[in-house]
Amino acid sequence: MSHRGPDGTEIEVLASQGCFGHNRLSIIDRHERAKQPMWSATERYCLSFNGEIYNYQLLRHELIQLGHRFRTASDSEVLIQAWEEWGVASLSRLVGMFAFAVWDKTAQILYLVRDRMGEKPLFYAPIDQDFSHGLVFASELKGLIQYPFVSKQLSMTALSHYLSYNYTSTQDCIFQNIYKLSPASYLQYDLKSKQCITKAYWSLAEHFHNKLEISFSEAQEQLACLLGDAVKSELIADVPLGAFLSGGIDSASIVHQMCIINASKVNTYSIGFAEKTYNELYYSNMTAKHLGANHQTQTMKPDVTDLLWHINKVLDEPFADPSLLPTSLLCAFAKNFVTVSLSGDGGDELFGGYITYQADRYYQLIQYFPIPLRKFLIKLSQYLPTSFNKVSLDYKIKHFLQGSLCDYNTAHLNWREIFNARQKQLLFRSDYFPLLTSDVNQASRLWFNDVADCHYLEQSMYVDMKTWLVDDILVKVDRASMAHSLEVRAPFLDHRIVEFAARLPLRYKIRNKQGKYIIKHFHAKRLPAKILRQPKKGFNSPISYWLSHELFDMAHAITTSHYLIRWFNKEVIDQMWFEHRKGICDNGHRLFNLMCLGLWCERYL
Repeated sequence: MSHRGPDGTEIEVLASQGCFGHNRLSIIDRHERAKQPMWSATERYCLSFNGEIYNYQLLRHELIQLGHRFRTASDSEVLIQAWEEWGVASLSRLVGMFAFAVWDKTAQILYLVRDRMGEKPLFYAPIDQDFSHGLVFASELKGLIQYPFVSKQLSMTALSHYLSYNYTSTQDCIFQNIYKLSPASYLQYDLKSKQCITKAYWSLAEHFHNKLEISFSEAQEQLACLLGDAVKSELIADVPLGAFLSGGIDSASIVHQMCIINASKVNTYSIGFAEKTYNELYYSNMTAKHLGANHQTQTMKPDVTDLLWHINKVLDEPFADPSLLPTSLLCAFAKNFVTVSLSGDGGDELFGGYITYQADRYYQLIQYFPIPLRKFLIKLSQYLPTSFNKVSLDYKIKHFLQGSLCDYNTAHLNWREIFNARQKQLLFRSDYFPLLTSDVNQASRLWFNDVADCHYLEQSMYVDMKTWLVDDILVKVDRASMAHSLEVRAPFLDHRIVEFAARLPLRYKIRNKQGKYIIKHFHAKRLPAKILRQPKKGFNSPISYWLSHELFDMAHAITTSHYLIRWFNKEVIDQMWFEHRKGICDNGHRLFNLMCLGLWCERYL
C-alpha cells in the first residue's frame, strides 16, 4: 500500500499488544518530526492517521490555551493531543476527512474511527474469525488479506449486490468475516475483555428532520459563507495544490471560491475524450477563462486495456463504475503538477443534482397510468433505437418505465441497477440460486426508514448519501487518487455544509425541473450562463463503444473465462455480446460489470 504514502514507512511496536504501521503522504509539516505512528505527549496514546483535519489550527489554539505544548506543526499531533484532552468526545470537534487508529496503552483499548461521510476507507477483521484472538485493520482490503489468518471466502451476498449496482456495500465486504467501518462510526476493542463494539458518533438523518426556517436570500448567504470557510480551510497545505474543473457547476463553484480567496492564479485540471458526447473540455475551458484560472487540459485517447489492468491493481473489491477510468486518468494528469486537488464531489447528493430525482417526481405521475398501459409502454420501449451516447434517451426511458411497476423505494434504487433480479436469475447457474435469496436492497430500505416522514425526494437524497456516495463515488475518488499519491479534498462534504443542506427546505434544492437550485441561483452572475443551463452529464467514459471495438477481444475473453463460467451461464453472456455488437441492446454496463469482476477474480481468487 505504499502508493497511499510514498514519503516514508514506519512501524511502531506496541509492547506485546501488537503494532501500528503507517505509509506517509506528507502534506502538512513534511519534517521528519511529524512522522507516524505518533505518541501523545504523555505517551499514553499512539496514533496512526490517514486524512486531514481541516480545523486543526483552531483546535491547536484551543489546546494550547488548555496547557498543551506542540513539537510539530502537523494536524496529526493536534489530533492525538485532542484525543488525550477529550477522548471520544473529540470526534464532535473534528472537521475533516479521516480514518485513524488510537491505542490507549493504559486502558488497553484500541479505537478505530472513520469520518462522517466516508471519504477515507477503513477495513478490519478478527484474527482467525474470532475477535477473542484480536483484530487487524488497514486502509485497504489488500493490506488485510496479506495476513495468513484472514481467509478469502467469497460473500455471495456481496457478489449479488455488486452485480446489481457495480459496487459492494459498506454492510457487505466481498470476503466473509472482513468488515468495513461505517462512516461516522468508531470501533472500540477492549484487549482485556476481548469485546468489540461499534458506535455512531454523528447522525445525518436528524438534520433532515430538523428543518430551517429561513428565507431564500439568507440561505444563499449562509451557503456562501459555509462554502467559503470550507474551501479556505482545505487550501492549507505545504505542497502544490490545485483543483479539478469539469464542465459542471459543482467544481466551478469550488474554483470560484478558490479564486476569491487566493490572490494568485488558481491551478485547475481537466481531461476529455476524442468521442464528442464524452468531452466537456469546451465547458471547463469556458469556466476557467471566466474565472481567470490557470487551466491545464488534455484530450485522452487511452490504451484502455493497459488502463484497466492498472486500475485493477488498485481496487480491493469488484468495482465497475465506468467513471473510474477518466477519474484515474485525471488524477494521473493532475499529479504531474500538484499533490493536493480540490473537487466538487457531493454537490449532486446534497442539493438534488441527479436526473434520478426528476425521475422520482415523474414516478409519482405515472402511477396514475393503469398497470396494463405501463406494461405496454415497457414493451414499446424495446423498439427504441439503441444509442451508445452518454446518458442516452433510450437508456433513461427504459429504466424509468421498468421502475414504474415497483414501489417508490425500489424504483429509486433500480434507476442505477445493472442486473435486475430476473437478469441475475438467468445469468447464474441453477445450483447457485439458493445463494441469491438475500435482498440486496435490505440496508437501503433501512436508510429509507430513517427519514420515512420526510418528503420522498429527500428520502432519495438521504439514501444516495448513505449508499451511492459512500460506496461508489468516494471509493472511486479515493482509490483513483491514492493510486497516484494524490490527495483529493471535497469541500461540499464538510459536515457543516452537509448538515446545512439537509436542513434546507426542499424547494431551495429542487424547484420544478431544476436541481441544485440554490447553487445555480447564487452563481447566476458569477459563472457563465451556459454552465448553469447545461444538464447534468456526469464524468463517464465511452465504455459501450470501447466494448464493441478496442476492448472487445480482452473483454470477451475475460467474461467467458473459467473464473466466471463456474458461476454464470456462458450462453447468456454470449447472447449479451451478440445483442451488444449488433446494436440490438446496449449491454455495455452489464458486460463491463462482468469484465471488471473477471479481472478482479484473476487477481484475488
